[in-house]
Formats: sequence, C-alpha cells, structure tokens
Amino acid sequence: SLMMLTAVYVMITISVESARRICEVLSEESTLVNPENPVFEVKDGSVDFENVSFKYSKEAQRESLSDVDLHIASGMTVGILGVTGSSKTTLVQLIPRLYDVTEGSVSVGGHDVREYDLDALRDAVALLRQGGRGAVITFHSVEDRTVKEAFADLAKGCTCPRDFPVCVCGRKPLISFP
Repeated sequence: SLMMLTAVYVMITISVESARRICEVLSEESTLVNPENPVFEVKDGSVDFENVSFKYSKEAQRESLSDVDLHIASGMTVGILGVTGSSKTTLVQLIPRLYDVTEGSVSVGGHDVREYDLDALRDAVALLRQGGRGAVITFHSVEDRTVKEAFADLAKGCTCPRDFPVCVCGRKPLISFP
C-alpha cells in the first residue's frame, strides 16, 4: 500500500506540472498580427521564396532553412520531398504564414505574405501532408481536377510523381522541370 501511495503521489505531481504547462501554452499570445492595411484577396496561387532563411527562435544556433529561392507558378502542382528533418514542413508552413521568415520574403499572388489579412491568406491555401513523403499546396484558384489528381497520386503511395517539379533534399531545394 505504501508503493501505491507513492505511485499516486508521483502521478499527481506529474499531472500538476502537465496542467501548468497546458495553461502556459493556452495563454501564449501569437506574435503574428495583421498589418495595418491588409490585403484581403489572393489574386493567384503563385508562390515566391526570395532568399528565405528561417529559425524557430532567435536563440537557435542553426537555421532550419537557409537562402531558399523558389518560384512556383500559379496552378502548378508541387511535391516537396525529403528525408525526416529536412525542413519540408517548415518550408510549407511559411506560405500560409504560420511562421514569419527570419530573413528574405515569401510572396503569394505577388504580395508578401506579411501584407495579407491572416484569415484571407489561410483561407486561400490548402495543405495536404502525407506522412513523411511530402506535401501538396493548393490555392482556391487551382482547378479541382488538378488538386484531385495530386491528392490521388500521393494517396497511392507515389513518393515522386513525374509532374512534381520541386524536391527538397537536405537543406537546399533541387528544382527540375519535366
């Protein structure tokens, strides 16, 4: 019975600390805010990364992304492939401005993502993550047929469809057009 009492005490201590951490996370304020005069309409689905570098915190010793230049035309289907930890998700999450870049700029439809109303930008972007195999980024202006084909390719387990022009391996994007 002393062992049970000790186990209960340990579980209560862990639970109290977990509850404290949950409250801390829930009370955190976002540093991402709308600009004073935001853009409310995404005119097309073009995406441009210009000299983009990113760190998850200012204190981080190394960058997750470094000097990325990437240009994706509106309507293009893009697959981002790479090994675990190669910053695929980080790259994709900069498009709907889930994070702000450390250096450089990310533009969608000809405007820096920091110029958009957050809700308007995020409503215009759809992301499909398929395990560790890649991601598909689509915009409301892309034809449904194209999006459905891209999702179907990933769902079949295809890790590198022929029509996907961008592959991220390691830290640098490798671009090849069919």
